[in-house]
Amino acid sequence: MTAANESTVALDAGNQRDGHQPVMRLGLVVTPALDSGAGGKLAEDVERELTERYPDVGWSVTAVRDSLVSAPAVLTEIVDAARSRLLDERWDLVVHVTELPLRISRRPVLTHSSRTHRVALVSLPALGLKQSDRRLVQSVVDAVGVFAGDTERRRGENRRGHRPSVGRRLVELATEVEPNPAGFDVAGIAARSERQQHRHRESPTVGPRASSNTC
Repeated sequence: MTAANESTVALDAGNQRDGHQPVMRLGLVVTPALDSGAGGKLAEDVERELTERYPDVGWSVTAVRDSLVSAPAVLTEIVDAARSRLLDERWDLVVHVTELPLRISRRPVLTHSSRTHRVALVSLPALGLKQSDRRLVQSVVDAVGVFAGDTERRRGENRRGHRPSVGRRLVELATEVEPNPAGFDVAGIAARSERQQHRHRESPTVGPRASSNTC
């Protein structure tokens, strides 16, 4: 599903690399507020960083320009829109880089990752006026790491067995077939309670300002 105002950069294809290693298909939905060529470069940098940090799986990053929603929008609407795009494109995970501020319980955040939906959001306003390409790449990669339980806190604790468990989870994510044979969206059904919890915690709309934080 690619509209006229979107561009797609597929950096790798296929479900396996070298016939053995599973490949994680990551959709990177980038706001058109960024320059037209920014999405492709971001995808290249993100794929390189993911490959270095998480070598247990191969990485295939596809960049698409799309706002997904119009302001004002609650966080759950952005998550649901990204989730729909993931299902349409048959990606394993999706990260949406949005021009909108994000808030959880009225608290501004830099990123938000929903493991149930396999959706992560990165807010450009939370990066500040002096946004750097490197910090944006790191924010996207950190948001992806949350899907496998790899957070900054856990990396700092350096617990024994943490790295192997992260690798195993990524392999599971890359090889799971999410929609069941009957055509039901299993994760979507399981996520209903999570969406309800978000609605109670969030502010009514995505607000005008945000600061760096991770949820």
